[in-house]
Amino acid sequence: MNRRAFAVMAIGLVSACSSAQGDVAIENSLDACIALQPAKLAKIESALFLPTTWTVRKSTGECGCKSALISYRVTAGPRSEVIATGVLSSLNKQNYAFLINPDAGIAYGERYSLFIGCAG
Repeated sequence: MNRRAFAVMAIGLVSACSSAQGDVAIENSLDACIALQPAKLAKIESALFLPTTWTVRKSTGECGCKSALISYRVTAGPRSEVIATGVLSSLNKQNYAFLINPDAGIAYGERYSLFIGCAG
């Protein structure tokens, strides 16, 4: 694989979103099956959410998943503490708001990482 093709593939796997509440680096291991387009972080009551728009390219089974369930986890802080996790179905999704920080009053710094992959 040449360097240009590798760079394009790597860009598809990791994207980022930033706003006044912080930055979110997204590592989507299912990018070949589901592309996510992030919006700006949204604060709802005391929690931070990352709204996304989904483009389903193919079944998650073709990306190695054993079901349509997707898991995600959010890490933050200097020790990459896990601060949010979840499991959701990839079926009939067009939009989803990932919980990034359940208590925005707790400061983890301005950098979050969202990891998306197969559940189980």
